[in-house]
Order: sequence, then C-alpha cells, then structure tokens
Amino acid sequence: MNFLSDNILVYDIGGTKLRGAIYSLRTKAITAKVVKPTPNRILCPTLSAEELYTQTLNCIRTISNELLKHEPVSAVTVAFPGPVDRQGRVIAAPGIWGRNPSGPIDMLADLQTIWPQMPVHIANDLTAAGYRYLERKTESFCILTVSTGIGSKIFIKGEPQLGADGTGGEIGHAKVLLAEDAPLCDCGEPGHLQ
Repeated sequence: MNFLSDNILVYDIGGTKLRGAIYSLRTKAITAKVVKPTPNRILCPTLSAEELYTQTLNCIRTISNELLKHEPVSAVTVAFPGPVDRQGRVIAAPGIWGRNPSGPIDMLADLQTIWPQMPVHIANDLTAAGYRYLERKTESFCILTVSTGIGSKIFIKGEPQLGADGTGGEIGHAKVLLAEDAPLCDCGEPGHLQ
C-alpha cells in the first residue's frame, strides 16, 4: 500500500446498494467505483443479523479487492446507514438487519482487520454527508435524506450531534403512529416515520 497516495477508498453502505469507490484528493473526483446489492433482510430473509453483518463485511472486502487493482490508497472511510457511536460501533442497521441482538457491533475494529496498515474511519451516512457540506467550523445546520430510509443529522458549530449512544438525529425511527396495528417499518418495529 502506498501511504503517500492522494487516493482514499470510500464506501457508502445503503439499505439497497453498497458502493465502493476510489476518491482522488488531488482531482476531487472518483476515479473507479464498484456497486453491489447490500446483503439485507429483504434479499436474504433466512439470514440472521449476525450473518447479514458478516455478508456485509465480505461484500466490502470483495469491492476493496476489485478497486485496489486500479490504484493505491492511503486511507479508508465508510458511511453507514444507521447510528454509529463515537467509538465506531454500529448501534443498529435498520434498513439492513434491524437491531443488533447482542448490542453494539465494533465495526471499526472489524474494518481495521481488512486494512490493518491504513487509517480507517466510519461514520453514520448523514454525519458523513454533513461533513461533505460543512464549509466553516462555525456553521450550524440540519441535513435530511429520504432514500431507502429517512435520516437527519444536526451540526452545531461544525460538530455533529450524535448523542450519548450515537442515535442523535435518527428521525426515521421515531415512533409517530401509536396504534397497535400501525404499519411495520423496515426495521421490524411498528409506527416509525419511515
């Protein structure tokens, strides 16, 4: 691996598509990309949350192998579609496997085993998007998305508001319908906004 490279391996994990790309810091453009379906409860209904997580890591590894044939990289960033705490632990993956039955998953540590020689970063996808649009460290704003899920992230004075458990801004899974027969969200819980 070339640590002097101007390239970063970037991932955008979505509820339906898992995208990997090489991003050039020099040209500020994507130079290579690979898109695969995200292993999720809809595509793989017989797999447990743990098995879907393993399949997600395998898909990331496969995309990495394809992309690293093109150009060397110096770091890896991953945008994840669910709450991620400050330690890089995934709290839940609503659009992929739902709640983590065994508690938070140390995805950052698992990603570091794939690329042990490089800096690896993980953030909630809306946190990553907010950093993309952050122009000054004094800015305060809210970014929203409506895609496979509904998400938001609030930045105050340039800092994302993650909350104590990484769920700050997770509006898609706010309960808005209280009736017993409320429709199920894709995370499996009834009455959520999304």
